[in-house]
Amino acid sequence: MGLKTFVKVGEISNLSDARYCAGMGVDLLGFNVNSESPYYVSPDTFKDLSGWVAGVKFVGECSGMSVDDIKLATQDYDFDYLQVDEIDQLTELADLGVELILYLNVSDDATIQNLQNLIESAAEECEMVIVATDNPDYYTSIRDVVSEVSENVKILKGFDITEKNVSSTIDEGRFMGIELKGSEEEQPGFKDYGDLMDILEALDEY
Repeated sequence: MGLKTFVKVGEISNLSDARYCAGMGVDLLGFNVNSESPYYVSPDTFKDLSGWVAGVKFVGECSGMSVDDIKLATQDYDFDYLQVDEIDQLTELADLGVELILYLNVSDDATIQNLQNLIESAAEECEMVIVATDNPDYYTSIRDVVSEVSENVKILKGFDITEKNVSSTIDEGRFMGIELKGSEEEQPGFKDYGDLMDILEALDEY
């Protein structure tokens, strides 16, 4: 299997998602390490899930955590990347020996106005930047900003991704790839992959 673009799938919490995504050729699988998050994956669960898949790299998702908590929590995991949502944390985590990802959630006008500067500043300290938003009013502005950013900056699109528009998103060339989310199992071994399956199959090269 192979996909037409770089894909990260975050919030992986079950074996069905992990194996399906790895089998489809996803590049990165993200696991939440914040014990207060509903998507939290314990070190033992991560070890079990990651042991069943091959050909992918693993991301520790550290949203809402302090630098000290991140350093302490991730000692019990074997991650290739750490993902944070505060740009100031990138410098403080640089000595951990793993690649860093910044998750930028665009939730207000101030962030939009400063988005290009945020992306370019972060790119000096991290491997890639994920730009996400829940507000459709920001879609066009984000695309315009990303078009102005250096081609050397790796940006993943984390918003407005559907089966119908994912191919055109890739063809536009603004983004290096996309970020999708996993979901919970109905029960072990039973899973409705929904939009995740539709989008990945639309990207399937074979």
